[in-house]
Amino acid sequence: MKTLDNARILWIETSPGCGGGRNPYIRYCPGREFLTGAFGASHSVHRCKSAGVQQISGGPRCRRQPLGAVLVGASPGPVHGSSPGSGQAPFQFRMAISQKRSTLMQFTRTGSAAAALFMIAGFAVGTTQAQDLIQWRSGDPAEIAQLEGRAPLRTLTDASRNPDASRVVLQFSRPLLPAERAQLEAAGVTLLASLGPNGFFANVAPHADAQAAINAAPLTVATPVVTDWKLHPTLARGETPSWSVTAVADAFNPEITLDNPMVAVNAQFHRDVDITDPALIEDLLAQGIEIEDTVHAINTLVLQMPRRMIDRVAADDRVQWLEPPIPALSELNDDNRVRTQSNEAQSNPYSLSGEGVTVFVFDGGRARETHTDFAGRVSIFGSSGISNHATHVAGTVLGSGAASANNFRRGMAPAATLVSSGFQSGGGGVFLYTNPGNLVTDYNQAINNFNADISNNSIGTNTSANGFPCEITGEYGLTAATIDAIARGSLGKPIVIFWAAGNERGVTRCGTSYGSTAPPGNHKNGISVGALNSNNDTMTNFSSWGPSNDGRIRPTISAPGCQSNGDGGVTSASSNSNTAYTTLCGTSMASPTAAGVGALIYEDFRNLHGSEAVISNQLMKVFLIMGAVDLGNRGPDNQFGYGSIRTVESIDFLRSGNWDEDEIAGTGSVVVYGTEVPAGQNELTITLAWDDAPGTANVNPSLVNDLDLVVIDPAGNRHYPWTVNPASPGSPAVRNTVDRLNNIEQVTVDNPIPGTWRVEVLGHAVPEGPQTFAIGATNALASDFLALSSTTALPALSAPGEPITVSAAVTLGNDTRLGPVTAFFRTDGGSFNSIEMNNLGDENFEITLPGALCDSTLDFFLEVEGENAGIVRSPALGAAQPFSIPVGEILTWAHETFEDNDGGWIGGLPTDTAVRGQWEWGIPEQTNVGGEIVQPGTVVTPGGQRCWVTGAAAGPNAGAWDVDEGETTLVTRVYDLNGSTDAVLSYYRWYSNHAGASPFNDIFVIDISNDAGATWQNLETIGPSGAEVRGGWIYAEFNLANVFPGQSLDRVQLRFIASDYDPQALVEAAIDEFMIVEFTCNNPEGCASDLTGPALDGVPDGAVTIADLNYFLAAWVDGDATIADVTGPTLDGIPDGAVTIADLNYFAGLWLTESAEGCAGN
Repeated sequence: MKTLDNARILWIETSPGCGGGRNPYIRYCPGREFLTGAFGASHSVHRCKSAGVQQISGGPRCRRQPLGAVLVGASPGPVHGSSPGSGQAPFQFRMAISQKRSTLMQFTRTGSAAAALFMIAGFAVGTTQAQDLIQWRSGDPAEIAQLEGRAPLRTLTDASRNPDASRVVLQFSRPLLPAERAQLEAAGVTLLASLGPNGFFANVAPHADAQAAINAAPLTVATPVVTDWKLHPTLARGETPSWSVTAVADAFNPEITLDNPMVAVNAQFHRDVDITDPALIEDLLAQGIEIEDTVHAINTLVLQMPRRMIDRVAADDRVQWLEPPIPALSELNDDNRVRTQSNEAQSNPYSLSGEGVTVFVFDGGRARETHTDFAGRVSIFGSSGISNHATHVAGTVLGSGAASANNFRRGMAPAATLVSSGFQSGGGGVFLYTNPGNLVTDYNQAINNFNADISNNSIGTNTSANGFPCEITGEYGLTAATIDAIARGSLGKPIVIFWAAGNERGVTRCGTSYGSTAPPGNHKNGISVGALNSNNDTMTNFSSWGPSNDGRIRPTISAPGCQSNGDGGVTSASSNSNTAYTTLCGTSMASPTAAGVGALIYEDFRNLHGSEAVISNQLMKVFLIMGAVDLGNRGPDNQFGYGSIRTVESIDFLRSGNWDEDEIAGTGSVVVYGTEVPAGQNELTITLAWDDAPGTANVNPSLVNDLDLVVIDPAGNRHYPWTVNPASPGSPAVRNTVDRLNNIEQVTVDNPIPGTWRVEVLGHAVPEGPQTFAIGATNALASDFLALSSTTALPALSAPGEPITVSAAVTLGNDTRLGPVTAFFRTDGGSFNSIEMNNLGDENFEITLPGALCDSTLDFFLEVEGENAGIVRSPALGAAQPFSIPVGEILTWAHETFEDNDGGWIGGLPTDTAVRGQWEWGIPEQTNVGGEIVQPGTVVTPGGQRCWVTGAAAGPNAGAWDVDEGETTLVTRVYDLNGSTDAVLSYYRWYSNHAGASPFNDIFVIDISNDAGATWQNLETIGPSGAEVRGGWIYAEFNLANVFPGQSLDRVQLRFIASDYDPQALVEAAIDEFMIVEFTCNNPEGCASDLTGPALDGVPDGAVTIADLNYFLAAWVDGDATIADVTGPTLDGIPDGAVTIADLNYFAGLWLTESAEGCAGN
């Protein structure tokens, strides 16, 4: 194997010009830099340029070396500049195929070239790392890894055979386009909840077309749904949170005991399940399960059931997630107006008071409605009692201060309207828990009966103080998902939600540092508020810090919640009397301070946009963040969030109009803005926020729709948002990468260069579209810019020389397109050529680009000019980071499905000793023992029925035709893999020895030979115990270059030996879907006179033009034999080592013929 700096290289070429046949070679051709970066020294790799080169073995022109490994994928190399024709290197494709060989094999065995091409794209476009795995919150990593190795076709085929719809887990190599989702649905596969990095739960309909589904999208992983993946970690460990227990005895149900108590469980069902379906309800009730509540926004039922039933319910295919409810929510324990500038906002010229804005204070109880500070502005609902905490919170938001001298104790928005209610805990048995259905009921009343615009929630689980398990801090669960749904309008209209971050650091039991935000405070869409000291903006010693468990920045913003001097806290209304006040500290005080500021902003918004105007959560976040004062580490951090709020700055920003709301239709969609930066400006800040779809509780992270804030300066440089490393939560934020965790992004540029900046909101991955967003900037945003996007699902591997059709769409908005859409392309790594795209109408465009040859890529980008937008490119950086498609094919050495024939294999040898159960080619009949399958009744091949199996017949019982009293051998035919360098062998095997009188004693031996059976070496041995001896089709694969390093592969053969020796057991084995494949690249026969492209760079472009003649003439004049020596004096096409007139005549003849008559290359 040839290596360069330990990086295995695979540039395979078998064109007649250099080597021919199937023998792959790597060429080191002097003077052509091609492979750089990770390989260390530069090397030249390109195809030979004339038909005569094949005779120059080892000569100075092309030194040929056999290849050792396949290289596929992409890695970003150095890029500079962005203008067309800059000639800078695009992404260079290089990734060891061994990292993803399993997926390669699975796609190849489908028989679909398109599927294989899409699959290899999924190896990595822009990265050399393996695809991110779905981060399940529960489950055995070993089991997860084994399942992810299954062939997608097998999983989909198995699911399609069920009489009812089945749910599976699918993961794709990249975000899907809407057309691909539609094709999946047409094949009978409907995507359900998002699971993180391009993963989904999916519904597979009965008789779904598994092959069509694989062809429809770049699928990399397909697995059944493991029950543990549906269980909260606490439940998966068999634990029972004390607060979830509702009864330990029941006179009518003797099964309820201390060991098997009645417990409350939040059960989320897959979104294709109707939770009001009478059949579902009947199923639950028949099992003794009580239905306490229904939460439609997240398709959840609040259930009570015996603890021992949880695993059974989780195994129900309709169930997506089970979690214990969070503990019952409880209350979280004159400078605030000054610190937040509310005093100033209440005075001229602003004169704001919160009038016309309704605030819902949702607390541990209800406020004292008769307090003088609320007179005439209060609505109460619910049966909870009066709470001092709720009264204090309400006074902080909107108390008039009438009971104090000169209204000194007034709140932030003293004329706002109050709606007050207390949270009602679920249960009533041993302990109380939070029923998210009660949350929905109360919010529904506040929104739809009392027209609440804003809510304040100074409640939480007080995890540390109440002695609850510390591990629940940082969690995102179904209650948080419910909050997210309400915030984005699930109850009919959105509501701005402020939620106290919590005071967990004030009680040391669960720590005093990062990751201390207790549930349900780790929601995404609500505004999480941390607490500062009002006198100096310093951090309090109790305010909870982020990040959440999935790495998101917490809190959102901070506000005064205590005081380190003066009265030592926040003084506000008290429930002790109608005129009483009291002083408290906590994020419970910070959150209503922020909510009151929000009411002032809301009032000003309606003054500008009408009394019915609505502010979304996402827009309120933008207003608050753009007006906040940055504290702590520069940029956002996990202590202060995006800083300390300032009322006047936020209102001034609102009035500036430098903000907008819009939506992203789906993955790949983009909304474009422009902003002008004058000379001398010190800082440019742009903030993006979106109310995300409720997260999927089974996984981390909780982000569903991932938008990117793309900011490009006039010189074409991209500026990235702030990100904080979750593994180092106290470290300062950086600005060097994209954000894949948060639904707030902010780009800050110091000393921005003057000119027109381009701002894009890009739908990186939008599985739950459309997704609305809010954006704000320090400078005015021009939203009348056109947008350009490629609408083609590009193959990530193309056959050499194969043209690629590219389509694009222009979204005009209020802009005007000036001229055509132009495609810039290259196939040689040099300068870009340009071609006008065909206008299909309705601002849709299409063009077919020439295919690239082996050892190169097709690089391209698109460009259009708008009257307002100026030059717009897709991708945004144009030539600096174009779309790139590598070149290659999959070579299949062998593929035995065993459907039409036995593959030429031999079952049973004369030396075998088994008396029954010998290997035979046939249709296996299923056998069972104790409810477990011993011999399969199905095969792996979709729609197939035959395989090799030990005794195909079932017989009267499972032991009738299993392997008995010896061994039986299955021998393959001999496979000639001559010329192979990186062939991958794979097969599916079945083995069971777990039943019978003496289980787990026998083994299944698989040997391999490279000399047609003269000698053997063990490939793998299964058993006598372990997970793979209990049946099931198991996928196995091996790189033969590793099995036989440096050895010949022209006589490869395998044997499979199943045996059952005394003491006897039930032993069955089977083999199906045997394959040997290899990645390769063979250029089509080219034109001998195609020496270069228009840049005269010596890299053929697939066409014979005047450039080729000029290139040859220059070399001939210079006497460059490496190019101009193409024949001898007899004009036989065999170079003779000298540059003479014969070479000129010979090449001129070739050029004239091929340019006039054409050849295979043009």
